[in-house]
Amino acid sequence: TMAQQQQDPNSFRLSKSLIADGDPVRCLTFMSDNNAMVSGSQSGALSSIDLSGEARIMQTVGVRHSHHITAIASSHDNKRYVTGCKDNLIRVFDSATHGLIATLNGHEKAVTSLSWFDNNNDGQLLLISGSWDGTAKMWNLETGTCVATLPGHENTVSVQGLPHGRLATGSAGIAQGNQIHDHKIRIWEVSITSPLVANVTLLQTVANDHNGPIRGLAFDYESQYLLSCSNDGTVKIRDSSTGECVSTLVYPSTTEQQQPPMFLAVAYLGKGRIVACTEDGNAVVWNMSETQQGPQIIPHPNCVWSVTPLSPQDFATACNDGFIRFFTLEPSRFAPADEIASFHDAVSEARAKTSTGPSAEEIAGLPKWEMNSLTLGRSEGQVQVFNKGG
Repeated sequence: TMAQQQQDPNSFRLSKSLIADGDPVRCLTFMSDNNAMVSGSQSGALSSIDLSGEARIMQTVGVRHSHHITAIASSHDNKRYVTGCKDNLIRVFDSATHGLIATLNGHEKAVTSLSWFDNNNDGQLLLISGSWDGTAKMWNLETGTCVATLPGHENTVSVQGLPHGRLATGSAGIAQGNQIHDHKIRIWEVSITSPLVANVTLLQTVANDHNGPIRGLAFDYESQYLLSCSNDGTVKIRDSSTGECVSTLVYPSTTEQQQPPMFLAVAYLGKGRIVACTEDGNAVVWNMSETQQGPQIIPHPNCVWSVTPLSPQDFATACNDGFIRFFTLEPSRFAPADEIASFHDAVSEARAKTSTGPSAEEIAGLPKWEMNSLTLGRSEGQVQVFNKGG
């Protein structure tokens, strides 16, 4: 119940909500040095805010991308951040000015995953990117060149840098009929031979231990586990040197018949806390030191595209309703009661709408069925609804 949640010291509560450009927020990055957050939206806009201030509306920054911004990552020194876009390009920005420093061209489809490869702390930071084109690539940001391509993945690739000169990739798999198979976790070893060339060796492959496409990877830097999340409604905790699953976190289902929700992203907060987000609008937090308790589920009004760790006690969510929301365990950072209430109201209203279907006014506003051949979709796999005989 709400009352129990409010008293439970292990329960996250809303801390604050921000609005970016009003369009669905797809990805976030937090820069701890200057306490700033940058978001990427479905409309291709970047927005930024100083989290130490009181402002609630983010400022549009950088350059407008020509398509959805699907990934964003800031460098360890917080001096730069990079974006992945559905227009196949990676853009590098200056964190202080938001000026475009470089554009990296090489992927043949949308860039949907970004991570960093830390070459045993020798100071040479390489970017890792994953794409719908079935490849991962490694980039030297100083020279702007692609230093390695990791080919042969089964469709969309998720990427995650690992310690000791390694990285992990996850693939979405191949559709056969209505079954998806051959989604794989791969562990690679990288040796950098020159600033322009990295040799990459495939060490381990683990196939088909999820029951659906792998959507995201993360790294638990305290226990050295690799995390993967999937459309099958599970997060798997893996040995990061072999990729083998050591434990599975399951979305708590209410009935056997219910399809589990699709997990779109996973993140490690620290202190044994893992957070993942679902396509049907939840953030889910597991506390590994309290495994007998189920996870905390935080409902949102709409699809939660990504989760971003801020500290072991704090994380942020990027939601399809255009809001970025911060959640905390620290009572001094809890939002005022009326703000928490209006968040819960927005969730209830959105859930009521999905259970009752569209209203008469909404149906009247839909494009007429006769216009279907003239109505162009805006993205691959988009479902378009029409009014037929209404």
